[in-house]
Amino acid sequence: MELEEAYLCTEILLRITQKLHLISHQRIEAVVKNYPEGHKAAAVLPVLDLSQRQDEWLPISAMNNAEEILQVPPVRVSEVSTFYTMYNQKPVVTHSSLC
Repeated sequence: MELEEAYLCTEILLRITQKLHLISHQRIEAVVKNYPEGHKAAAVLPVLDLSQRQDEWLPISAMNNAEEILQVPPVRVSEVSTFYTMYNQKPVVTHSSLC
């Protein structure tokens, strides 16, 4: 019974994650529409920001998605994400202290 419950929980989490990615993709498309044709590369900063807000850091998959959506070379997204310190290249760990 526990195995079935674990499988069900995993399935629910997968569906929630897929829905969040769909919502994020729709938001990214809305942002990109604000930029004129031929100048989508200018949307790298807001697209990376939206991607980071979803996962709280920028995994390689998020940067690959940005490259595909904006139709820019991978190095363009990589250089922007590494230049600005506001983008987290690794998962952020939150620390708690107890007194």
